[in-house]
Amino acid sequence: MNQTFIRHKTIAFVSAIAVLLAACGDSNDNAANPSPAPASATTAIHYAVLAGAQENPPAPTAAAGTGVLSINTSSGQISGTVSTSGLDSTAAHIHTGEAGINGPIILSLTRSTVTNGDWIVPPSAILNAEQVAALNAGNLYFNVHSDLFPGGQIRGQIGRTVLTARLAGSQENPPVTSTATATGVFSVDPLTRALSARVVTSGITATVA
Repeated sequence: MNQTFIRHKTIAFVSAIAVLLAACGDSNDNAANPSPAPASATTAIHYAVLAGAQENPPAPTAAAGTGVLSINTSSGQISGTVSTSGLDSTAAHIHTGEAGINGPIILSLTRSTVTNGDWIVPPSAILNAEQVAALNAGNLYFNVHSDLFPGGQIRGQIGRTVLTARLAGSQENPPVTSTATATGVFSVDPLTRALSARVVTSGITATVA
């Protein structure tokens, strides 16, 4: 009886080891060939500072604004807000156009019902491939309109730092007596530091700048 008992125990032990090894084999197979993880969308966030000086032509105003635009880089879906102060805005849009150049409207924003002076990107708004490329190149901008400035009172390139300049003979050293004037717009990518610039002159036949 002792031999029979030992034989049964041995068979049970060997069976248990076989099951354990089989389970380990399955585990190793799964580790070597894991199921692909679901792709996760990437979100990029772009900012803008709006001012009258960025309008074309520049708008003499103390009004100001800030904007933020988030984009799902997989689908092109966007969301965002423009917050303004110092103006009674009547409309706000996203336009396509490089700094200093006026371009067409691609999206109308919706007035916020919660915060006065805020404009919201409509739900489920999507940029197409061409518009996404323009965004990445710094060629989309927020534009906020008012009755005082129906063409736009404050503007801001999305995802770019924009500096402006007013040129006059009085700023030369020594000063130059001249009625010529010019405006300059300089757009900087804050990540790459790439610079683009445009200077528009009036009353002068320029030879170099």
